[in-house]
Amino acid sequence: MGKNEQISYWKRIAQEDWEVAQELLKSKRYSHALFFLHLTIEKLLKANWVKDNTGDVPPYTHSLEHLYSNTNLDLPAKDVDEMRALNAWNLEGRYPDYQEKISRMATKDYTEEKFELVKKMRTCLLDQLL
Repeated sequence: MGKNEQISYWKRIAQEDWEVAQELLKSKRYSHALFFLHLTIEKLLKANWVKDNTGDVPPYTHSLEHLYSNTNLDLPAKDVDEMRALNAWNLEGRYPDYQEKISRMATKDYTEEKFELVKKMRTCLLDQLL
């Protein structure tokens, strides 16, 4: 795949993850919804990484901060700070001993608040790909 195909690929699967996150929110599976919000942002950062770098394949990492730092994006400082929280959803969602911790944190109000934040971040990342 070339650069344009890679960007389209990452955008498409980010959209799929966004839709899954919305369904999980509706079904009150909050910790799983947070995990898919992380995946959405990760994949949009990978699309931006492809756009901004000479290579066509982004690094094999789930670290949002690492991906962001290797793009030409200039997000507000609060969004960059929020990426740290999003990373926790990814890592903690993968290991059973952390699942209880994230489940306690993932209340309806918390998840809805983070959904709004990710929605804005998602729009910003998509706009950068135009």
